[in-house]
Amino acid sequence: MYEILMVCREWNVIGEQAKDLWQTMYHARFQRLGQSMLDIPKSVREWKVWCAHRLGLSMEYNTRARILASRGTGIVAFFNIRHRSGYWGDNILSVRGEEKLQEYNATGWYYFETKIWGQGSVGIVSLLTAEHRNAYGFESENHVGWSSVAYGYHSDDGKIYSNTGGEDFDYSVEPYGPTWGELPDYDKPQIIGCGYTLRTNRLFFTLDGAFLGYFSERLLAGIPYTLAVSLHEYRSHAQVNLGHQPFCFDFDQFCEKHIFSEMS
Repeated sequence: MYEILMVCREWNVIGEQAKDLWQTMYHARFQRLGQSMLDIPKSVREWKVWCAHRLGLSMEYNTRARILASRGTGIVAFFNIRHRSGYWGDNILSVRGEEKLQEYNATGWYYFETKIWGQGSVGIVSLLTAEHRNAYGFESENHVGWSSVAYGYHSDDGKIYSNTGGEDFDYSVEPYGPTWGELPDYDKPQIIGCGYTLRTNRLFFTLDGAFLGYFSERLLAGIPYTLAVSLHEYRSHAQVNLGHQPFCFDFDQFCEKHIFSEMS
């Protein structure tokens, strides 16, 4: 009996060491320097699932922008190649995901980050109907939030534009955060993050890793949302990170906080 207990104890030690190894691997691969290691109790299998989930995140895109996928990194870049002289907004190019965003590691939250050179808008849009889908993407010249069911954080005024299914340009505008993407400096990109949960229909944005607070309105329920980015002018470009690479915002710690608050 004693020998059996000793063997079980040794297996427990080996199991704990394996968990520590996978936890360390996850931290090294998916968290930025200076971000705290996750302290969520997980089995070896659960850590493997988290790593596989991050590496498996992907998206097809609908856009007129030039697309460049960086092989092996999971990062997709979009370039505004439209160069037309005319009125303000004549060169807007819209990027829309073809599928709804994937839930982040079964946390109940959704999040992505966009690094942008130049001005634009970032947010989420509805895929519920063809009309909703056509409001953004290849044929669109809309900023996020102008049409359909959509919510977008805009660079020029730092406001959130939201449309809950009304007429085109029948949107609401709410002061929210700092402006970003000041022209004509294309050498200093800024990172805009967008996160939400369908459990409470809350939406938030981040700017260069800083949490900007929750949007005051709740998202419309029962909507399949995807990401959307609009590039305002010629030469502006963006990179989308779904989670293959470390986020600028410590989204893992954000999720850990909410997971433990829900468990308590």
